[in-house]
Amino acid sequence: TNMDSAFKSSTEEFLRDENSRYIIIPSAVSSSPKSHINFNIDQRVGCSSIQQSHNVNSEILVSNVNLKEIIDLIPDKYHYIDHLKIDCEGLDIDVIKSAEESIKRFVVVSTELRADYALEPLGFEFIQSQPGSFSYVNKSKKDILGSIDYKVRV
Repeated sequence: TNMDSAFKSSTEEFLRDENSRYIIIPSAVSSSPKSHINFNIDQRVGCSSIQQSHNVNSEILVSNVNLKEIIDLIPDKYHYIDHLKIDCEGLDIDVIKSAEESIKRFVVVSTELRADYALEPLGFEFIQSQPGSFSYVNKSKKDILGSIDYKVRV
């Protein structure tokens, strides 16, 4: 999919901030080919999602990208990316699939659900469960593991 100009300009602004260790993406991330998708605002805090729910208060239309598009925005000068935390209200596997081979740039990927069958074929192995997540290390980057912070803070 092609990112709309609002998404692209806001993402580039975050990427230009050399002092930030975090990138905030104002978009839904899925493998859907749609450039925009309905985001359901749930009555319960922390449960809003692109999935339908009987607790939905309202919907808003948001830009939609796949994870590969986001990873591809990160300059190659960053040889690896420390940690990716995926918490997508049950759509974690969908997001992983949308990254394709580019997910291999991450040292650690943490998911809300067990994702062995999606991450193991991409060269990751399970390392630990943390409150609310399961973490996997990229076997080709395992030597970096001791120098990064991948603790999940909920």
